[in-house]
Amino acid sequence: MTSSGTLKRITGLVKLESSRFRKAFLTLVAIAVAFLLIAGQALGLPPIDGLATAAIVTVVLVSLMLDYIIQWVGPAAMEVYRDDKNTALDRQIDFVKNKKPAFVKLCEYSTATIEELLQALADCDRLKKLDLLICDPATALTDLQGDRILNSIMRLPRTFTLPVLARFDHVEIRCYGSQASMRGRNFGDQLIAMGWYTFDRRPELDRRKMPQIWGDKNATVVVPCSEESGVSLRDMYNQVFDNMWRDALPLAQAISPDRVTYNKSLEEALPEPEWLEKVSGGQQKPGDVPETTAGVSGDVR
Repeated sequence: MTSSGTLKRITGLVKLESSRFRKAFLTLVAIAVAFLLIAGQALGLPPIDGLATAAIVTVVLVSLMLDYIIQWVGPAAMEVYRDDKNTALDRQIDFVKNKKPAFVKLCEYSTATIEELLQALADCDRLKKLDLLICDPATALTDLQGDRILNSIMRLPRTFTLPVLARFDHVEIRCYGSQASMRGRNFGDQLIAMGWYTFDRRPELDRRKMPQIWGDKNATVVVPCSEESGVSLRDMYNQVFDNMWRDALPLAQAISPDRVTYNKSLEEALPEPEWLEKVSGGQQKPGDVPETTAGVSGDVR
């Protein structure tokens, strides 16, 4: 690993775990204050000024309470981010690590830009059900995009290894053949992150004269389902996702050599048959859609 890569990981760790470090520090301060008060009385030392003691204890306790409220209740407002990078993605990763949703429904194009989020999901010990929609590489916008999707698929077994899959009740990956449009994630019907795929040409970002698709560089809306706007967005997301899921192909069928042309390096990197079987709906009947736990999204079945 390069030094820059190591620095990035360390910086990300400090950023993502800062709330835990802060909480631990404040807890230690509270314990230390209580210990000094008790020890002072036991040793017959002059008591600390009552007003100063009350001020210290109050500040520590209020800080701890606010920290717990922020972690367990979470943000209460909808946020619109310029793109699905840095701040927006960090918020989603923090949510997975702190709230530990029971299920997740992802609608992506290739997953190439969300590897950190996928790793957080793989590490989440309370996550039991994961449904992932990826664009069918056979219907990708260009051959280059098709290879990008396939390369991303080949990396998935490194994150969702067989031992990781064994911890889940259900993990399934399907490939949709319709034109990419909705981009988003449903984290246990508690938090929705949603954006769009667009096909406008952006020569300032890519000067190649070929069809282009943009996802992570478009605005992203992140909203808790505890507020009305979040409920509306969740229901719309679930409806579209379930319809796409119903018509999508299991991963094993979608990337079959009968449908997709592989170059030599991609062919050598094909996932193991056992892994493909586990993520291709072997325990789920064709046409089934992911379960929903809230809202009216079940009406679309």
